[in-house]
Amino acid sequence: MGNNIILCEGETDQTLIGCYMEKTAGWKFEIINNSPFPKEKIIWYKDKNDFLDGIWQVGGSDFTRAIQSIAEREKNDHMFDNIVIITDHDDQESVDFRLEQIKEKIISSLDQVEIDQSFSKNRWSNVTFTDNFSSEWTIQILYLLVPMEETGALETFMMDALSEQSPEKENVIAQAKEFVANFQSSYYLKKRREKTKAELGVSMSVFSPDRIFTTMKELLDSVEWGDFSTAHIQFDLLKKIY
Repeated sequence: MGNNIILCEGETDQTLIGCYMEKTAGWKFEIINNSPFPKEKIIWYKDKNDFLDGIWQVGGSDFTRAIQSIAEREKNDHMFDNIVIITDHDDQESVDFRLEQIKEKIISSLDQVEIDQSFSKNRWSNVTFTDNFSSEWTIQILYLLVPMEETGALETFMMDALSEQSPEKENVIAQAKEFVANFQSSYYLKKRREKTKAELGVSMSVFSPDRIFTTMKELLDSVEWGDFSTAHIQFDLLKKIY
């Protein structure tokens, strides 16, 4: 138990993870006046044990700057007992490179640091270090791929979970994917990540056409994410910070 920080790539990731933790772990949105990282895009919560939890969108797939900021704070004032890094399951080379970057930044930013040799994707590991006052601390860290077993992004997980809800939703998502796959443009949807977001966007607009201008958070809040086996399998490792 303790304070937790979740690092994710972008705004959609931050919104979905927040909705999931609110509904399954009882996290409550919290306004804090003295954020430890005031210039960063972090949404803060209080959990059922009254610990402070943050979800930090880093604005891409490079988590090293955020890791360094957390490490610098930890050396002066220990705050977080658990760090979760949630990232897209890209090709294996990108996944491994990102993990190595994170390891190297932890080692270079902390003093007398030891990292479990087992530190790898989709499992909790310990990082032990000494702060500036010669006190020793241990932080648990998780590098979580989404989806866990297939190439994709958080939106892929969302569509898999929504497909569980009904055959009608599954059919809509299949047609949305087909539409995006056949979409032709020399300007729009040129990257895989953009196409995945478009698949989800088209699907959500069909599910709730009267709410097309509603914020993504409101749409996601209307879904009981905790009801889906896909969600439980994907985020089972997060139970450590409930």
